[in-house]
Amino acid sequence: MVLSVSLIGCTDLLVEDPKGFTTTDTFFKTGADLNSATIAIYNALRGLEGQSNWTTLELASDMARADNREPNAGTYGPDRLDWDASTGRTGSYWTTMYSVISRANLVLAKGPAIQTPYTQTKTYNLAEAKFLRGYAYFWLTKVYDDVPLLLTPEEQANPRPTRTPVDQIHAAVVTDLIEAEADLPATWPSADQYGVPTQVRITKGAAQMALADLYLWRSSFQVTAQWDSASLWAKKVIDSGVWSLNNDYLSTFQPRNKGNREMILVITNSGLTTNTSSIFQLFYYPRDWGLDMGQGGGWGLIHPTAWFWNSYLTGDYRRDAGRDYTAPTAYVWRGCSVSNICPATSPAPNDTFADGPMPYKYRKSDNGANWQLNDVDVPLYRYAEAILIYAEAQNGLGNTATAVQYLNMIRARARKGTGAE
Repeated sequence: MVLSVSLIGCTDLLVEDPKGFTTTDTFFKTGADLNSATIAIYNALRGLEGQSNWTTLELASDMARADNREPNAGTYGPDRLDWDASTGRTGSYWTTMYSVISRANLVLAKGPAIQTPYTQTKTYNLAEAKFLRGYAYFWLTKVYDDVPLLLTPEEQANPRPTRTPVDQIHAAVVTDLIEAEADLPATWPSADQYGVPTQVRITKGAAQMALADLYLWRSSFQVTAQWDSASLWAKKVIDSGVWSLNNDYLSTFQPRNKGNREMILVITNSGLTTNTSSIFQLFYYPRDWGLDMGQGGGWGLIHPTAWFWNSYLTGDYRRDAGRDYTAPTAYVWRGCSVSNICPATSPAPNDTFADGPMPYKYRKSDNGANWQLNDVDVPLYRYAEAILIYAEAQNGLGNTATAVQYLNMIRARARKGTGAE
């Protein structure tokens, strides 16, 4: 009898009643819960602002190179295309995108069963999750080619998933993006039905952009001629009337113009707290530059390649309209602090630009905040890209005159009337 009582007592001690714990089963109860979980997917996307994600893709292109004085092999490796799986930065993009996918899968698994009077926001939430999952998988294939395709929380529990061929992944991406495009709003009101601000929430135009991008990528790199589909979706963005080009392309990136009509998909930064800000602008600020005093300047990492720099003609606005930070130029050769301690007549401080010019379109506000509190938004899709995708797709279809017409829309805007056509 004593033994029996003891066993019952031990059994009771092992029975948990986790009232103080939140699980995926206990969280997804209301429409507000679904809305919060959807916004959490956006938060995962903020990982794209980190050094590994930003520099790995930028430096591997033909347009940018690392500073020749950069001592960290893991940092300049993408520029020289000699990084491998042992380099920590190669996995960061993977981690970010699968975090997005994991959160989106939860929303899509739990969301449909939620009962809420705010059915419109519920529809938007599910469409947002589909877009973000599709966008993440598309970009994973751009970087890694074949990757595991996991579309449910149960599939995510597999500790050893196998890689899925790109064509199969892209088919799933197209399904997600087309369903998202059908349900997303063309524009959002200032707040959703729960009173949550909607600035930078995903729109129909973002889904159309991603589809245009996907079909352009497949036509260019997957040896499947889908120029007509790329053209179709890009033209939907152009014809929507929702988006437009800014007169000065540099103004697109400046904090004072947040929410401008050229930004279709963007990661926003407040400049107020570290959780809602980023440090990515420091990759483009010269070393020993006084603009961010807490860091002694920027990291001076990313320069235009000689090929790209020399493609600008003499007198081009993007190259020669000015040389110091006070001028609205795309590139700077010299560094000046916000107090203008380095006028144009003085030598560049500490050999700042010994390795060439640096892009200067990502300009943190002079708000007195330290280097961690950047308020520059990071564009993922801009309206200018819709025009360029349409031009390239038209060229692929053999419509050269139309391609040139749309291409020159972007060239003329970028030059601001300077340089030859």
